[in-house]
Amino acid sequence: MTKRAPAAPFRSLSPTRIPCGLSNSLTLVASAKLFGDNSVFRLASWPLSTRKRPMAKKNSFPKAAGSKPAKNPRAVIRTEVRNDVVRKCLRRCCMCYFLDGKKGKVDGQIAHLDQDNQNPEVGNLAYLCLECHKNYDRKSNRVVGYMPEEIKHYRDLLYRELGSDQVEWNIRVRTSSANYAAIKPVIDAAVAELKKATPDVNFEEGPGT
Repeated sequence: MTKRAPAAPFRSLSPTRIPCGLSNSLTLVASAKLFGDNSVFRLASWPLSTRKRPMAKKNSFPKAAGSKPAKNPRAVIRTEVRNDVVRKCLRRCCMCYFLDGKKGKVDGQIAHLDQDNQNPEVGNLAYLCLECHKNYDRKSNRVVGYMPEEIKHYRDLLYRELGSDQVEWNIRVRTSSANYAAIKPVIDAAVAELKKATPDVNFEEGPGT
């Protein structure tokens, strides 16, 4: 009987890390046991470290050249200006009032005629219902929205219709009887100039009290 040659001494190699493209969560480690001319490999897998990689913060990348600057915050409409706009229109939407015949009060918002929220002056503001305000701010190439001149035109018509655009002055002049002859021509000239600007001028003369 032929004797079998003795096996080669056992040699254990240090584990070798092999990149694994199938999964980012596993890595393969190969260890070899050499028995003579034959090599036996054993593959094992261990999970990678559970520590998560730090993620880049949102918007942490530098802005590209030519990017749009940040919008300026909306300018606050002063309380007295807001009250003046609402009082003049009596909560009527000027577009609904003249285009749709809706004479009653409606829920609405204050719109900027030049669509610049940095210009809260009373002459640049108009009270519009929610739907008209939405149509005014709409930006579309297919639909012709309300235009600033259009809004201003109907706003001024509404103010005149409701009598909200009228301003009244009361001027009282007092003098002694000795100065009457010198003051009367000046008063008559002033009244004549006022009547050239507006016909609604009322002049009354009487004894002082």
